[in-house]
Amino acid sequence: MFEKYLITPALPYANGPIHLGHLIEQVQVNIFVRYLRMANKKVLYICGVDSHGTPIELNAKKFKISPFDFVKIWQESHCKSFNAFGINFDGKYFSTNIKDNKELVSSLFQILKNSESIETRDIKQFYDDKLKRFLTDRMLIGECPQCGAQKQYGDSCEKCGVFFRLLELVNPRSTLSGSKPILKKSKHYFFKLKKFEKRLKKIMLDGNIIKSEVKKFLKMWFENGLQNWDISRDNPYFGFRIPSEKNKCFYVWFDAPIGYVSFSNVVANSEKHNFINCWMDESCKVMHFIGKDIIYFHTLFWPAMLMALGYNMPYKIIVHGMLTINGNKMSKSKGTFITADVFVKHIDAESLRYYFASKMSNKIEDIDLNMLNFKNKVNSDLVNKVINLLSRTLTLLNKYYNSKIINIDSNILTLQAKKTVNKVYLNYMSCNTFLATKNIILLAEYANQYLQKKAPWYGAKIKKKESHIVLSISLYIGKICIGLLKPILPRIAKKVEVMLKLKRKITFNNILDPLDQNLIFSKYYRLFERVSDKKIRLIIREAKKCSYF
Repeated sequence: MFEKYLITPALPYANGPIHLGHLIEQVQVNIFVRYLRMANKKVLYICGVDSHGTPIELNAKKFKISPFDFVKIWQESHCKSFNAFGINFDGKYFSTNIKDNKELVSSLFQILKNSESIETRDIKQFYDDKLKRFLTDRMLIGECPQCGAQKQYGDSCEKCGVFFRLLELVNPRSTLSGSKPILKKSKHYFFKLKKFEKRLKKIMLDGNIIKSEVKKFLKMWFENGLQNWDISRDNPYFGFRIPSEKNKCFYVWFDAPIGYVSFSNVVANSEKHNFINCWMDESCKVMHFIGKDIIYFHTLFWPAMLMALGYNMPYKIIVHGMLTINGNKMSKSKGTFITADVFVKHIDAESLRYYFASKMSNKIEDIDLNMLNFKNKVNSDLVNKVINLLSRTLTLLNKYYNSKIINIDSNILTLQAKKTVNKVYLNYMSCNTFLATKNIILLAEYANQYLQKKAPWYGAKIKKKESHIVLSISLYIGKICIGLLKPILPRIAKKVEVMLKLKRKITFNNILDPLDQNLIFSKYYRLFERVSDKKIRLIIREAKKCSYF
């Protein structure tokens, strides 16, 4: 029986283009999904735009369009960008602002109320008396109560990383009018997070859902005591209206994770997927991939909601670090706020997929895209080692041996290949593509050293059989290297499958199968272009000019 996996990246916010920071996570998830499918696992792979909240409301007003149209523009933009990087989801790239999600959010809210997991109480909130509206965290700016950093929003500090309550913001000002807000009472709905604290602490800290690094964050929050979670917002607010309330909406962080459920239900019900009721099916492993900036929501609030609803807990929550470029945060002025579209306009998307894969371990360390290192690593690993192995062998086989191989016996190199396949399989399973790429490139290096030592180009006319064997072994190893890189480089792998006229697509079940000595291979053609300094300069120059708001 196949194992079943429901895989979700975090939902990108529908408030701008997909940039390289988004792609860290999306590429990681896509590689894992492709690995699972190569390993013959059943996978449901879903994603969509997070479509509600204050920033969308405010930016839609700037463009003088409705929030619905604003979301649609970015939803279509995201979809195009993901396609360019070989990222395609099951069903479609959804939006949390769909009928199915609205109905499910209301339904689950009622279940939570009936189970006494929701409470209401009056709270004091900042109010812009000039504009006559309550202010959410993104509408307020002030000083961090922890470190004193200036110009911080009302929910967290970008400088010291602390999360805080809205009323803790020091010297707050409205970002809408610039005025000093007043305090005003308003009734709000709260999810009783404290009700699930003991059970949540045991499962998250004693179990294997998260890594030990992430547990350190959670221990701090548990030590301070969990607080019930405000899941409502006052109108005007772009979101789903709370049933029986005229002027209240659900907070975006309440309906967004429920989107994981509604998206998977839509796909499971509309296509031939064996994933009906997957959130209650214990044979289905739910895995969330997230950035370290949203640990709080995905490891506390969301699991507690799942407990309250009687749904399965996530099997794993994989957390990654943030992206820096040339050692710094992404910056428009420095030309390092690079969008997916700008990058792929000048450089092959699979070069970035490979670079990210070579940097991603199962830790939550930040990843730096150093442009010089990027160029050198891609050219050295992919062009000089893996693709070079194919180009040299196929070209000589085309020229001297009628594009055919000879039968080969096992040798040290083929035994090494078998060991590498087993290692890489486990590397992918643990989401450690840093080790996966390292092991693959080591195999390619061994094969290139073997090829260089035997120098079949010299013996092709004199020692024809010996040279034919060397080329056949080398091509076989090259095919295995490409097969192992297939989750990372799907387009290059597909070209090689066609070039070698493989009868079956490469999977982990057949990756070690010998090449057919009766087949006549296609002529070798260029698979990949080198990364050049000129292309990198073009990207940085264009990034400096880009403006979205």
